[in-house]
Amino acid sequence: MASSYAAVLSLLQLLHDIQRPSGRWNNCVDELQIQLLRDRLSYFMAFLEDFHGKSEAADALATQIMDASSAAEGIIKSFVSVQVLRPYINLGELDLPSYARDIQAIIRKMDVLRERALEVRDEIVAVDLKSFNPPIVAAPHSSQAAPTAKNPMVGLDDALVQIMDKLTRRRSKLETIPIVGMGGIGKTTLALNVYNNDWVVEHFDIRVWITISQTYTLPEIFLALSSAIDKRDMKEKSDEDIKLFIYQSLFGRRYLIVLDDVWDIEVWNVLRRFLPENGDGSRVLLTTRMVGVADDFGSDIPYAMKLLEEDKSWDILRDMVFSEEVCPVELEEIGKNIATSCGGLPLAIAVIGGVLRRTEKTLESWEQVAENLNAILTWENEEHCFKILRMSYTCLPLHLKPCFLYMSHFREDESIKVSKLIKLWVAEGFLKPINVHRRGVSGEAKYCGVHDLVRDLSLKEAHKENFTLVEKLSSTSAVFLWGLHSENGSHLLELLSSQASYLLNNNLVESIVHLVQFRYLSVPFDSEKLMLKIIMLPFLWNLQTISIHGIPTKITLPSMFWTMTQLRHIEIISYIVLPEPPPKFQSCCTLENLQTLSYVIDFRCSEEIYKRIPNVKKLIIYYFSGDVEEGPYYSLSNLVHLCRLESLDLYGMVSIKDISFPRSLRKLSIRNTNIWWSEMVSIGLLPNLEILVIRTGGVKGLEWNVTKKEFVRLKRLRVGFVDLKYWKTEEGSFPSLEELFLRGIKFKKLPDPLGFVDIPKLRLIYLMDCGESIESWAKQIKEEREELGYGSIQLKLSDWRF
Repeated sequence: MASSYAAVLSLLQLLHDIQRPSGRWNNCVDELQIQLLRDRLSYFMAFLEDFHGKSEAADALATQIMDASSAAEGIIKSFVSVQVLRPYINLGELDLPSYARDIQAIIRKMDVLRERALEVRDEIVAVDLKSFNPPIVAAPHSSQAAPTAKNPMVGLDDALVQIMDKLTRRRSKLETIPIVGMGGIGKTTLALNVYNNDWVVEHFDIRVWITISQTYTLPEIFLALSSAIDKRDMKEKSDEDIKLFIYQSLFGRRYLIVLDDVWDIEVWNVLRRFLPENGDGSRVLLTTRMVGVADDFGSDIPYAMKLLEEDKSWDILRDMVFSEEVCPVELEEIGKNIATSCGGLPLAIAVIGGVLRRTEKTLESWEQVAENLNAILTWENEEHCFKILRMSYTCLPLHLKPCFLYMSHFREDESIKVSKLIKLWVAEGFLKPINVHRRGVSGEAKYCGVHDLVRDLSLKEAHKENFTLVEKLSSTSAVFLWGLHSENGSHLLELLSSQASYLLNNNLVESIVHLVQFRYLSVPFDSEKLMLKIIMLPFLWNLQTISIHGIPTKITLPSMFWTMTQLRHIEIISYIVLPEPPPKFQSCCTLENLQTLSYVIDFRCSEEIYKRIPNVKKLIIYYFSGDVEEGPYYSLSNLVHLCRLESLDLYGMVSIKDISFPRSLRKLSIRNTNIWWSEMVSIGLLPNLEILVIRTGGVKGLEWNVTKKEFVRLKRLRVGFVDLKYWKTEEGSFPSLEELFLRGIKFKKLPDPLGFVDIPKLRLIYLMDCGESIESWAKQIKEEREELGYGSIQLKLSDWRF
């Protein structure tokens, strides 16, 4: 039903767009018809959310809802596009269907579907009431009846040591330890081997293993826990008696409770109230796929399971296939390729290892396995492999399933920028922009990828649900993402290269009609001529994102920029000049949706400008003038009025006296400015600053003194290629620092290393070309932290990208 839900969402987004007050042509559409459509679509959304997958009738109805929604969207897009284009382009005698008649037919069809939806709903509710039984939790394992077999540890030896240390270290307080990772990565196997380890068995007085899974009831959980503690039959006891029994049975005993396969935090929020704090080092170990559950659950930092490195994958695969035997030389290269193709997933390695163990040990046989790897994984162990992965997809909320199916659009092993992916989801209408937050500013992963097995699952589910995306101009996509080598790209260039009066052939009309509807526009660097013309088009009314990379030209945006109210992200890696806003008496809109404005030269933050971009979150600005006295002209003191600004990149000879930073700022990057180290206190007092990047010539002077009142929330500090010689920090400075990057700095005096030893979350010091004295300083910090038991930090002295 994900495809049906996506179709409904997409049509609702289109209707919202054409009804917004700033539309220049919304008087062309019938408001009553639009409202009738919205009413029916809202009902369909609720139906799909409540009854998806509940019956074959519901699934069949979902397909009909998708077809009707897609048909309506195609009709409306064609009609609206023509209305938008007519003032600019001679469309000739275009044969368009009667819009009003066709939409009315769609509404009648939706009325029939709504009546059928009511019938299906009643049928499902009746069946549910008739066959209702409370779900039963999976059978528990006690210390007497626990799973005793130690499953093969596929690449988890190091993880076993770390979890064992967390369980048995000398901390008397009850601790909760989460293990988090994707399906098939080995969470349960790791937990099981820890649970049955001889030292753990000896260390704890009582051990209890309970598998939670997605379907459970709290009474069943408590009954299972009590039965695991004591073999007596507790079914006749009341819930309160069972809870009291659990508390009394665990009181005064060192216990280990394993909660396997947890999907939400509710079970722990209730269970924790009945686990006594004995002060004897009792532990609760949890496995989960959900990062949010792990973060909420643990008193300890979650142990994140990672995919295996290529060398480790081959070592494990070789050992599984050959055991004590030696791998023939002629099979090593193909074997390594097969191991690499498993993508570091222990589940995949285990499945393929079993196949190779049964396969003839010849080069030809192994080449056949390599060529058909994904098919083998699917066919060889459907129950064990794809079922495990499909479970994660099944439990996704319906509104997120289109986002997962969208991943089938990306190439195998493609590196995907997270911020771009979110923008694409928004452009397709899968997500509402208000719910989207950029997270990269705090240091989380900026790129992601899709494991081959997960991608295959996405492809299978997309095919099953008829979820298709086409890679050319199409009414089914809101994204333009290719160069001039495609047929449609050539058509578009033909249009943009011709004269003012356009008489278009049918293919070109279709292409440009769809262009009007695009929300995301990205053209690679080799299509400079095309992109420069596109951004001047007056009819891109619906555009959300403009992405251009590598154009070596200064671009002055057209005056119509101030009327493009849907714009959210302008990411032009070039130099752009903002047009002057029209006078107040002329029609001009506020760009309330604009969040990203990058690579603007000589940005003047006048009242007329900042009031029109009130919600901008990321701003990259350049100043090339060498005249420092021009600072007031740019009105950078007005930056303080951009109260939602989170990320600011500032390049150029501006002075701190001319700038007032907003308190909302979380990331600041400065380069070649006229700011002095003695003036850094105004930056240090920004209450929400988490990342500070000082690049070449970013700050002037030789001495930097930092007090403990400054940079209290700073997590990441990068400093490189500045003239800093003397760095002093007051005791208690940088209390939240996690990462320190230094490059090309020749210090004569450094802070007391003990000041950094005591920073609780410090985990990385990265140095390059800083000299032996600072390397010794960093090594001293690392050694003393380890001696004091504060935990190790990573020290890197190799090349890194600044």
